[in-house]
Amino acid sequence: MTIGLGDLRDYIQTGVTFRFGQGLDSDYGVPRLRPGLSGGDVFKPTRPFAWYVFAGADGQAVGYDMLLQSHPFRGGPHVSSVWDVAEMQGGFAVMAYGMRLTFAYVAQTQEFNGQTGGLHQFGSAALSFRF
Repeated sequence: MTIGLGDLRDYIQTGVTFRFGQGLDSDYGVPRLRPGLSGGDVFKPTRPFAWYVFAGADGQAVGYDMLLQSHPFRGGPHVSSVWDVAEMQGGFAVMAYGMRLTFAYVAQTQEFNGQTGGLHQFGSAALSFRF
């Protein structure tokens, strides 16, 4: 469970990620920006070649999001936000020769009323070096 309180966004999040592969003890999952399901930036290879595939889902209860709503003390343009947001992710990680390559595909439900285009979808890739 994650609780985020701040100027930009207030939310509570809970979720789960399942991983399958070899060398799972080399890291804690792929790194992602919050408020998504995030593993860790640190990895320590426990074997010469490690890999895994993963899938996960989370739910967020959003109390305030300044990117969608106006500033609470000044007002301004805003949209009517949705308080319950869900996110699904899947992808893979490969670790070898002191490097980690990760790819994640993410689909997220609507964050505000009137949002068009269905699920918000994006991919992220990261290449990390250990030194």
